[in-house]
Order: sequence, then C-alpha cells, then structure tokens
Amino acid sequence: MKFSADAIAQAEVTLQGNDLVVRAPKAMTLALRDPSVQRVAAQVVGKPVRLRVEADANMKAAAAPARAESSADDSEVRQRALSHPGVKRFQELFPDAHIRAVRNLSE
Repeated sequence: MKFSADAIAQAEVTLQGNDLVVRAPKAMTLALRDPSVQRVAAQVVGKPVRLRVEADANMKAAAAPARAESSADDSEVRQRALSHPGVKRFQELFPDAHIRAVRNLSE
C-alpha cells in the first residue's frame, strides 16, 4: 500500500456517482490499479465504488502540492470539508496524502 498511498498523494480524486475517478501522473497509474485501492476507497466512501484510473500526461510525479490563494470563504469551506468523517477516514488510511483543493459543490 505504500506505493498506492504515494500515488494517491499525487493524484486528484473525485467521486462521480458510484465512480471514484483518480487522475494521476502516468508513472503512478500502475500503483493505483492495486485491488486494495478499490477496497479501501469503498470503505472510505461507505458504499461500493468503481475505481477509474486516468493517466494525466500534464501531471508530474512527485510534484509539490499546488497552493491556491485562499479567502475567508475558501478557508471555511476547506475546514468543513476537512471535518467530514469520510475525509478524516481517508486521511487516516493515507497519512501522507495532501488535500490540494476544495470546491464548494453547493455553488
């Protein structure tokens, strides 16, 4: 799981219905195809999900996390997202993963 955790740390992960879409650098896609990643993803989400791994040629492996300028509203949305039980559980399972961006889906 160490290689899978490193790959998740460098990926963009979104949940689209029952699909967990993981967009990662091409060099990391093999580690993400490990069946344990799908099993852990289903545990985190709380329901069966289909893992869809997408290689992104524009993403570079081992790149530093991008930091966006945050306003007070972004900070509040980020804090709410980080306090979500599913996010907390994901962070426990992948302790080296970093959250790069948080979107307010209600907007």
